[in-house]
Amino acid sequence: MKNLKNNRIIDAVIKTVKQTRISVFLVGGAVRDFIRNDFNNNDLDFIVSASLDLFVEGFSKKFKGKIIVWNENDRRVVFRMNGENIHVDFALCKGETIYDDLKFRDITINAMAIDVNFVGENFLDYLIDPLNGLRDIYGKKIRVCSDRAFINDPVRVLRVLRFSGRFGYTIDETTINLMKDSSFLITMVAVERVKKEFFSVLNYKNQMFSIEKMIEIGLLKILLPEIIEFKKIKQGFQHQYDLFNHSIQTVDKLKKAEDELIKQFGGKADLFKPNLDELIEECVNRRSLLVFSALLHDSGKTQTVQIKDNRITFNGHEKEGREINLIFSKRIGLGKNAQKIVSAITLNHMRILSLSLLEDLTLRSVKRFIFDLKDILNEVLILSVADAMATGGNADLNNIFRVIAEVLKVYKSLHNVTEIDPLLNGNEIMGLTGFNNTPQIGVILNELRLLECSGQVETREDAVKWLKRRVNIN
Repeated sequence: MKNLKNNRIIDAVIKTVKQTRISVFLVGGAVRDFIRNDFNNNDLDFIVSASLDLFVEGFSKKFKGKIIVWNENDRRVVFRMNGENIHVDFALCKGETIYDDLKFRDITINAMAIDVNFVGENFLDYLIDPLNGLRDIYGKKIRVCSDRAFINDPVRVLRVLRFSGRFGYTIDETTINLMKDSSFLITMVAVERVKKEFFSVLNYKNQMFSIEKMIEIGLLKILLPEIIEFKKIKQGFQHQYDLFNHSIQTVDKLKKAEDELIKQFGGKADLFKPNLDELIEECVNRRSLLVFSALLHDSGKTQTVQIKDNRITFNGHEKEGREINLIFSKRIGLGKNAQKIVSAITLNHMRILSLSLLEDLTLRSVKRFIFDLKDILNEVLILSVADAMATGGNADLNNIFRVIAEVLKVYKSLHNVTEIDPLLNGNEIMGLTGFNNTPQIGVILNELRLLECSGQVETREDAVKWLKRRVNIN
């Protein structure tokens, strides 16, 4: 292990300790990650035994930092170091000793500490570990610090899932049972906190495990109660699963779909940017939004299901789903940009399949697809493949990959082209119909664009014929 005394921030804390003669402990994630050989400067938490403001002010001056007061007992110092934004958290000790403080924490691997005066080479010799967190790190286990852990802070249910997903650790049986008993308490937590933890859970590549645990402990039906209705929706002969299990399977196939796309096409176009790790808002990145969208991509089927001649159809479910998922996104606390991404992914998740069903895949239809999707092209391609993989044995993946190959080829050739002209513009529509420049022209333009997106109208001649039928012109 490295010697933490060589860390500039910890060295500044040690110097402040000597100046103020206040006992300070490095705690939580930093201790855990140091033991796991995964230490970084972005997760430093310290417990201050007394005179919190005196100590924080002394530390802050060493970096010309800004002090943020969260509440009576918590402070954050923010500053720039080596071109990066750094934040360091300080909290007043809960209870009379550091041992008391650690027992109030969430899980045992986060409930270890060390006096900053002893962060040298013999780190583990001075480790304060009253709840056997070190043993749980070696055993790769997640265990709560007390039976009241979730009662004290219900959002910890999600934190357990996040750390389990992040590290690949198992959750012990007692903790699982406590999660089942306490999951309903999540409704008492501020939406913003739930959103941050929920999307942090969805961020990790083994998020399927976490979703299965959410189902097991009853948390998913609390966060997204409508998803339970998916179990009532049977699908067509081409589907192996009902709607609920298809949605879960789609999430499960995301990683496989992403890997397969990169394997087959990653070197042919600079497509897989923006990166799925790009942050859209705090604790919410593109990967977590893709998982959320995959889980709910067919939500519109609950409102569009029809049975005719023993055939199940869901015509227009992607449009209905866009509106439903916008409501879900708002309710779970996503900002406007994230809401737009989820809505756009939902609306367009059928586009690749629609293109694969065309007898003649025209250049214009591929260009329209690319320009319509813009910065969610990556997400829609991954979801399209995952959706097909989750359908069952009858999915024609070869046909879907054929379309994707054509999309990539055209995408690479477009360079800085930013838009494609409509088949008919507003002036042409007015000339053909005799309409004045009214809102009806905008409606017609939008309808024509949607028909082009679905492949029903591909050329200017097709558009003129459709328009004449639309307004009853001979």
